[in-house]
Parts: sequence; structure tokens; C-alpha cells
Amino acid sequence: FGCETAASRLRREAQALGQTPGAEAELALRLRTEQDPFVREALAGALVRQGSLAAAEVLVAQLRAEDAALRNLALAALVAMPGPAAALLEGMLGDPDPGMRLFGVLLAGDLPLGGIEMTLFARLQEETDANVCATLIEVLQGLGQSLPVQLLTTTAQRFRSDGFTQLPPMRALGALWMQDGKAGPGSGAMAAT
Repeated sequence: FGCETAASRLRREAQALGQTPGAEAELALRLRTEQDPFVREALAGALVRQGSLAAAEVLVAQLRAEDAALRNLALAALVAMPGPAAALLEGMLGDPDPGMRLFGVLLAGDLPLGGIEMTLFARLQEETDANVCATLIEVLQGLGQSLPVQLLTTTAQRFRSDGFTQLPPMRALGALWMQDGKAGPGSGAMAAT
């Protein structure tokens, strides 16, 4: 007994840092370099316990990592701190990187934000990336929003050459067009599949 593993010690240290005001920089450094998933989880939990805007900024920065597990952990931690995460949402939705915009859309769908649907509708009309648009459609539908067929049609037409009509939300729209006997954008390709 009494023999503590390195991972156990690191998890305990991370938990202690979660109780230490102003420890976000130390937690950020450790999170960027840690490989053990359980220690990473403890570090992300410590950032959530910090509950500060600086802690949320550390987590948002992890969304740019190459490591998918780290990105998923950061996104889940942001959902657990809705106030600070919401403060960073506009920047994420307007980020030049479509990957960050996509994470912003996913985060928006998971945060308890009144009126977020209008923001997401506006983003859908302006978005230039097909994957982000597909995610916007899915998140809006997940929030219980019915999407005007005209908006979906216009969105699909913007991405005719990107295979956008093969993404799940647009395949469903194609099925609706075929039921109505209308030829929607990309419906020929959808009918062939």
C-alpha cells in the first residue's frame, strides 16, 4: 500500500490546481503536454472547477489540437461551464478556421442559451463551409427548429460542387423533394444513391 503511481499523483495535483485561484496557465501547460487520458480528464475537470473565462480560453485553445480525444475532452469541459463558454461563443462562431466554427456550432447546441437559434440561423445564411452548414442544420433541428425549405434550398445551391447534398441533412431534404416530385439541388445524385 502507500505506493502511489505517477498517474495517480498527477491526477491528485490536477485536482489541487482546480482549487488554486489563478492556476489556469499551469493547467494549460500540463494539458498541452499530458498523454495519460485519466490525467487529462483531471486537468480538464480542474479547469471546469476554476470556472473562469481564462479557464474557458484554455479549453477553447485545445480545440485547435491535432488530438481528437483532447478536442472532445475540451468541448465536453466547455459544456460543463456554460457561463464562461458562452462568453467565448461569438468568437468561435466567427473564427476564420472552419473547424473552430464547427466546434462553436456544436457548443452552441449544447449550452442552455436562450435565443441561440436566431444566431445559428444567421450563421447558416452566411457560412462558407459545407461541413459547418451541415452541422448548423443538424444542431438547429436538434434544438427543435423547423428549417424553411427555401433556406435549405439556398444553402444546398451554395455548395452544389462540394458534395454538400450528400451530407445527412441534405439527403433528407432530397428525399422530401423527391416525394413532392420536385427536382431539388443535387436530387439527381441523391436519387442515384
